[in-house]
Amino acid sequence: MFFPKDEKGSTACPKCRNEPIEFSGPKDKLRHLKNVLRDNAAKGNMLTIPQLSEISQIDDTVIWEFINSGQLDVASFSDPDVRDFVVKRRREKLKEAQSRVAQPVSSEPEPTKKHSGFHKRVDG
Repeated sequence: MFFPKDEKGSTACPKCRNEPIEFSGPKDKLRHLKNVLRDNAAKGNMLTIPQLSEISQIDDTVIWEFINSGQLDVASFSDPDVRDFVVKRRREKLKEAQSRVAQPVSSEPEPTKKHSGFHKRVDG
């Protein structure tokens, strides 16, 4: 990728020039968030939502939308709010699983009707 020259005549990417990042859509934002989380995890840093929002320049409500939809992995956060969210989600899933009552199965099989079609043929 080619970048325009700055005032000193050297080429630099938008991040190096400290320009705000422009995203083409939600997939672009999600990709950027995952990259920031991965880079910080490689350094051994666990981020909170406000830290991720500040580093990525993406609003924290957008980050929460990605977390709620399950698109953003919550394992790389050190935020207590995220941990609480994960615990609540697990509890809700357990309640849903417990609330689903299995339908009673009849002990008698349904009578089967054998129709071959060949023997019942009527010419008319």
